[in-house]
Amino acid sequence: MKIYEIRLMSNEELLTKLADNRQEYMNIRFQVTTGQQTDTSRLSAMRKTIAQFETIVRERQLNLNQGLEDKAKAMKSRAASKAARAEKKTEKETVKTENEVSDPVAVAEKEPKPTKAPKKTTPKSAKAESKVKETKSKKTKEGDK
Repeated sequence: MKIYEIRLMSNEELLTKLADNRQEYMNIRFQVTTGQQTDTSRLSAMRKTIAQFETIVRERQLNLNQGLEDKAKAMKSRAASKAARAEKKTEKETVKTENEVSDPVAVAEKEPKPTKAPKKTTPKSAKAESKVKETKSKKTKEGDK
């Protein structure tokens, strides 16, 4: 659950969810201890969630969350618009793929053409090294005579 979603809850909702999460945390602890639960990462996730709920409760007690609630509403609207944009994007992509499948000529035209493999060339440094070796071998041959 996102923090802005928690901030949008009423006090009663917040307290009931907090109590539910504490109960669930206790149940998970017992399950891990008895060996019924092997996923111990749920414990830390539940602790984090409980801490978030307790933080919001304390903010409300101290009246520190006035600006934060407005910010949470803005975050919620941004998340909703982002989800809507993502949904539109996926709709467009599915329409494109459906059109491509229905037109096999267009699909064949879009397939990449095979390309020729590039020629293997020796780097300049390798050519220079071979010349140096040739000159050394000539000098040694001349010296042998």
